[in-house]
Formats: sequence, structure tokens, C-alpha cells
Amino acid sequence: MKSVTIIIVPTHPNRIMREDLHTEFKSAWKDGYLRDIAAFANTEGGILCIGVDDGGEVIGVSNPDRLLKSLPDKIQNALGIVPAVDYREKDGVPYVTVRVEPGPDPVFLDGKIFVRSGSTTRELKGGELRNYIASHSDAAWADNPSGIDPVLLDTYAFREFKETARRMGRLTEEECDLPMMDLLDKLNLVSKGRPTRAAAIMFSTDPTETSHGAMMRICRISDSEILFSDELKVPMFLAVDMMVNLIMTKYAVAPVTYEGIIRVENHPYPRDAVREALINAVSNTDYGSGYSIKINVLDDRMIIQNSGGLPYGMDLEYIISKFVSRPRNKGIAAVFRAAGMSETFGRGFEKMRKPYRESGVTLPEFDALPNDFIVVFRNIVAEKGIVPRDMNGKAVVPEHADPAYTEGLTENEKNVLLLIANGEFDTSKNVANKLNISDVTVRRALASLSEKGKIHREGSKKTGKWILI
Repeated sequence: MKSVTIIIVPTHPNRIMREDLHTEFKSAWKDGYLRDIAAFANTEGGILCIGVDDGGEVIGVSNPDRLLKSLPDKIQNALGIVPAVDYREKDGVPYVTVRVEPGPDPVFLDGKIFVRSGSTTRELKGGELRNYIASHSDAAWADNPSGIDPVLLDTYAFREFKETARRMGRLTEEECDLPMMDLLDKLNLVSKGRPTRAAAIMFSTDPTETSHGAMMRICRISDSEILFSDELKVPMFLAVDMMVNLIMTKYAVAPVTYEGIIRVENHPYPRDAVREALINAVSNTDYGSGYSIKINVLDDRMIIQNSGGLPYGMDLEYIISKFVSRPRNKGIAAVFRAAGMSETFGRGFEKMRKPYRESGVTLPEFDALPNDFIVVFRNIVAEKGIVPRDMNGKAVVPEHADPAYTEGLTENEKNVLLLIANGEFDTSKNVANKLNISDVTVRRALASLSEKGKIHREGSKKTGKWILI
């Protein structure tokens, strides 16, 4: 049971503190303030001060004895928590405080859950409410029993998992030879004698039959237009590496340069960082929401989004700095650990940041929303201004690199872009002579390339130059 302390202190105008996540001021008691008490109990605890104005000035209460007698019963009857009452005075002016300690179980008020957000109280609804309830239960949606026949889990994905875990030394030969349900049980993928939804999501041939959110969608976007897209409706254990390969070969092709005669591929996004982000997304998606994992690849960045925020009450910076590992879907996380694809020490964020730190570019950004988690990777190639170069160090425009690089460009635009890439663009008149087209055509090509986000002007009209984006 959570405990509540009511304390009474004096009325001379005297600023005592200020409102914040753990403090709320009320000039007089109203039954509507039960929601604030419930919110404190559902968040990190706090104190409700009665007889204090919004500025923190003590204005006092005229009926402390009545409050001391009525509030404990009122709070217990409405919220099911037992208050502790204390009386204090300061300079002869009383005010009442209701202290609330957080506890393990949600506190409901009229069937609703309230929480503190900053210095305000609000009601939880929708996905945020489901996230809160899940965080206070023993199992997430995916860790509950499914209706799938265990026979349907004996798939290529399951056999590939066992072989990978055996090869990585995470499972012994004897464990790999266990009956399927026994091995699933060791991985926290059995509940009430049935395979969990997580087991079906990871290994069944069509995981979307268990959850519409058990899939990945990716699209390439340029100038707010979707150029092309793909969907992966495969066992989620296989989806991670399949999506990484798709990103590296189709959505973010590396421009080639040379160091002497050595061919160098400059990857826009580090493979290991992207793989870690996708493992994190699969392990923490709220599959009960039905929203799939989404990857948007833009010209300068890639955004990976999955439904489900942080464990309720957890702070993102605390999780990152303290290496906290608390996956939403324990069974799914256990599969990745057994396959050697992740570990339990909460180093995922650092693994995503490390290659960016070593490249000297902008670090990945993480945003924990109430119902979603978002990772933003910057395009290293774009940020560092890397362009394809031949063995002589001369910039080239690849014909078969990123399909979005030259897609939709006219021949004149491609030729102008090539001259800019090679540093051979000086004036529009000279370029017109080189290409045997009119000056007006060159200017139109420049304007179109600029609008399409391929080039931009650096410096003034007279002394500046066009450079590739």
C-alpha cells in the first residue's frame, strides 16, 4: 500500500517552494484534487500543499482540524491508499500537505489513471495508457500466450536461430537438440503451456497474423516525394539482417573513392549502428498497437521509428548514461541474446554512437515520445561532402549508385551536375559553350537542380560557387 502524509504548517506570507513534478499548490481543498494525489502515486510521489497560492506563498487554511480528519478517509475510499497525517506549524500560520509515496500498483480514480508531467496532472489514454499498464504488469503484450500451433514454429527462421546460437557458443549441442517447446521455454517464449506471441513474431512464416505491427516498412524520400519503398513480412528474427542488407544495397549506396589503387566504399550509415537500432526496435516495439517498424531514408538522414515509448517513469538520459537494459519484450530480447546479436549490459546506444564519434560527424539522435521511439542517423557521406572519385581523384557522378541521385534529371541537368562535381563549373556562359547549349538552358538546369536539393549556392552571386549537397 502507498502511504500519504498530511502535514500542517502556518499562514504568514512566506514563499516555501515552487511547483514542479513532485509539488502542487492549492489555496483550498476541493475533491477534484484527488486526481493530483493519484497522479503523484502513479509517477514518482510528491506533495500536495493546501493553503499555498500558485506563487508558493503560504496563505493558510481556516479548517486544519477538519481536513486532518476528513482527508485520510476520503483519499482511502477514493484511491485505495492509506494516508499518514502529521500536523506542523510555522509562525502560527497552518497549511496542510498531503505526501504521497510511489508504489508498484497503478492507482485508479473513477476508472482512470492520472500521472504527473512536469508541474501538471494529466490523464493517460490510448497507447500511452497501454504502455503504463504494461510497465506495471508481469508481461508485455507479446510475452503472453498465443494461439499458434507449436508445429508452425518449426521454420527456417527457427532452425537458423539454433544454428547461429550454436555457432556463437550461446547454446550447447544438447540445448539445440531439445524438443522445441523445451527450448522455447528456456528462452522465455512459453506462457501457460503455449508459445508466446513473441515466439510467433520471431519465428512464424507470417508474423503479421499475430500482430499487424510485426513487419518492417522502408521508403526512400526526396523533396517530400516517396521515390520507392519495400515491406518485409518475414519472421522478425530474419527481418533485422534482411533490412540491413536492403538499406546498404538499395537505399543508401556507398560512393566509391580511391586511395591510390585501393577502392574505398564510403557507407552513408554504419552497418553495425543500423543493425543495433533495428534490434532495439524489434525488441521494444509495442506489438499490441498494430503499428509496424518504419524506416524513412532521406537525402541527409535516416529515421527509424517503432511504437512504444520508454518503460514508464524511466528517463532517456538516465538509460543511456547508466547503460540500463530493460527491453519491453523479454522473450524477443532473449532470442537476440542467445543468437549473439545483443547483450544485457545496455550498451546499445553507445554502439550506435561510436562509429559516428569516430567519423567526427553529428551523433545519432534519440527521441522518446509517449507512444513511439525514434532514432535519427545522419548521412555521413552527405555531412562530410564525400563524392565518388576515380583513381585520379576526379569526382564522377555514378550512373548506377543511389537510384535517387540522378533519377528524374534531364540530360542537361546531369551534365551540369557532373561539371559541378568535377569542379569545372565557372560561369553559365562558359558551361553553355562546353555543353553546346544556351546560357538560358544552363540557368534553368541550375534552378531545377537547386529545387531538387542536388546543389546549393555558397557565397555571393558574383564570387560564390555551386556545390553538391
